[in-house]
Amino acid sequence: MVMVTVRKIRTWEEAMMVLAEGKQSLESLPKDLAAAIQAGKIPGSVVSRFLELEESRFFGWLMQFGGFRERLLADDLFLAKVGMECFVGMFTKTAAEYERRRENFFNELEVVFADVVMAIIADFMLVYLPAPTVSLRSPLARNAGTIAKFLHNCPDNAFQVALAGTSYSVLQRLGAIARNGAKLFAVGTASL
Repeated sequence: MVMVTVRKIRTWEEAMMVLAEGKQSLESLPKDLAAAIQAGKIPGSVVSRFLELEESRFFGWLMQFGGFRERLLADDLFLAKVGMECFVGMFTKTAAEYERRRENFFNELEVVFADVVMAIIADFMLVYLPAPTVSLRSPLARNAGTIAKFLHNCPDNAFQVALAGTSYSVLQRLGAIARNGAKLFAVGTASL
């Protein structure tokens, strides 16, 4: 327990040093990120990455959305992966629709367009949902049920690196697979 507390203090000090170097304060950060830094969960490297991304107009805008912020902080190639998946999905779905419809392709363009848009949405979700994240979740309510507590304590991704002061058991990692599998099943079913 003492080791975890010392690690949290070191992580907090490291994050605060990066903020000071960047001439930022905790108050200037999003509340979830500031709370995670205050709790000693976020290392200086993640804070540094956040400050770098905030400088860009496009990434700064994306960082306003919690889901994108968590994924961009964890994986600097996240948007490239999403872009490639959506582009390839759009191209292959359009080619498949053309092969299927041939002469009627342009006559049924609205159906083709709807199918391609659905494929792009499904491809986006198939990359977005299981992507690694930097978990910035707030604590769960005390009166939450057992299953809700278990799923809340599971990592967002089965292969997620545990940040300072946290660790994941094999059962929690399996829970992450089950939770994300259920989400992906719902996306796949909705896109039919």
